[in-house]
Amino acid sequence: MPLQDIFWATLMFAGFALGIWLLFVVLRDLFERADMSAGARIGWTVAVCLLPVIGSLTYLVTRSASESAGELRMGSAPRHRNASIYR
Repeated sequence: MPLQDIFWATLMFAGFALGIWLLFVVLRDLFERADMSAGARIGWTVAVCLLPVIGSLTYLVTRSASESAGELRMGSAPRHRNASIYR
């Protein structure tokens, strides 16, 4: 097996793994949001499943900057646990 074939197979595997990871991140973020209607969730889910890369990137670009996944997760944590860390 030539070195070029090994490199190409490794590159394809990494690209596939990144695509699957992007799909799971977007779907998890999509269903954790409380500010989105059921129709919007269905529409984004269909878009992400039919066109995984384009749909995922469009979803990530079009949502507002104040609604990032990290801020949504931090907002769902109990306040008393976070407050005790900073005292």
